[in-house]
Amino acid sequence: MSEKLKIVYRPLQELSPYAHNARTHSPEQVAQLVENIKQFGWTNPVLIDEKGEIIAGHGRVMAAEMLKMDSVPVIVLSGLTDEQKKAYRLADNRLPMNAGWDEDLLRMELSDLINADFDVSLTGFIPTEIDELLTDVLPGIREAEETKNNLMQVASEHIAPLQDAADLEIATEEEISLLEAWKKYRVLLNRVDTSTAQDIEWPALP
Repeated sequence: MSEKLKIVYRPLQELSPYAHNARTHSPEQVAQLVENIKQFGWTNPVLIDEKGEIIAGHGRVMAAEMLKMDSVPVIVLSGLTDEQKKAYRLADNRLPMNAGWDEDLLRMELSDLINADFDVSLTGFIPTEIDELLTDVLPGIREAEETKNNLMQVASEHIAPLQDAADLEIATEEEISLLEAWKKYRVLLNRVDTSTAQDIEWPALP
């Protein structure tokens, strides 16, 4: 186990699933893996033994078959006993389930993706889970966006006549200073990130 791991490509036909694989993969989950591979490429090599039997990555191989891929990246784990392979198969699937979520940070990350119009289904979360997580957050974001739009309109309404006066070279020094103040305000306002609705510090009006 001290030798360096090497990623190599193997034809799918040379890989064989473990007959007693206890981890199940629904058609829906395999479809999610398919979309994930389409979006991000192949990021996690399949683990196999010397005979080509899959130790970890059954779902990814199923997705590769749906994508009609000829070969996939694999890492050959050599020297493991049958018992070690059995234990690793279980651990590889079970240990990630023992992790938790910082729900505040999770909400923030999902909100950022939604605001960027990114396909959040690629994260593996289903719509009902996302709705439940963001129930308290989305109204605040919508309210913040409405507030921002209204303030941007107010700024533009103040800037327009002042800009006209400046263009016609009839603006007073006070009007020029006010024009600069409103323009600066609009720039600062445009930089406000409404996805952090609970922590927004709105710029002061001129």
